[in-house]
Amino acid sequence: MKKFRKPSDIKVGVIGYGGSFNMGKHHLTEMKRAGMTPVAVAEIDPDRLKVAAADFPGIQTYNSVSQMLKKSDVNLVTLITPHNTHAGLAIQCLNAGRHVVCEKPLAITPSELDEIAAALEALKNVPQPPLLMVGFNRRFAPLAVRLFDFLSSRNEPLVAHYRVNAGYIPLSHWTQDPQQGGGRIIGEACHFIDFLTFLIGQPPLSVTAHA
Repeated sequence: MKKFRKPSDIKVGVIGYGGSFNMGKHHLTEMKRAGMTPVAVAEIDPDRLKVAAADFPGIQTYNSVSQMLKKSDVNLVTLITPHNTHAGLAIQCLNAGRHVVCEKPLAITPSELDEIAAALEALKNVPQPPLLMVGFNRRFAPLAVRLFDFLSSRNEPLVAHYRVNAGYIPLSHWTQDPQQGGGRIIGEACHFIDFLTFLIGQPPLSVTAHA
């Protein structure tokens, strides 16, 4: 894959344009604002593809990931799909030579992570191997940045308490379905573990949970 000389050389696409949180539009808008070029959307819901076409006139729309990878010249893909699809889609896109930004979590089982690691290992010797990145957007939220600045200036031992109040997402939504990688542990706790890792500068020694 060729090197990018300027942001507009990065031709971006999203997989998933669901309407619940409108994250497909959000990602493409932010990438466009950063100077990248939105070129493609893959989504299984034909009505949402129509919405994407209206949101970004001229963008290519596909009802399957394989068609997008085959027919478009997208070189960076963002995955915005149910959590249990992340690993398979990431591997599919990486094997097609595309850079990947995956919404957290990257995977929901250790075996899926092993499969991703194997795919990356197999690609490491190709010219300009594709990159895999995981988006932890809350690390850069204003409150998190202020908290990080405060805590990083303190040298004494720290006890951190993190609380998430439930109730704003219907139980019928896929983000609450464990079979699709939903639930508070996968959906929320990973943010806090990532933030602590970022704050401390190394992975935590242990994680204990009570359910």
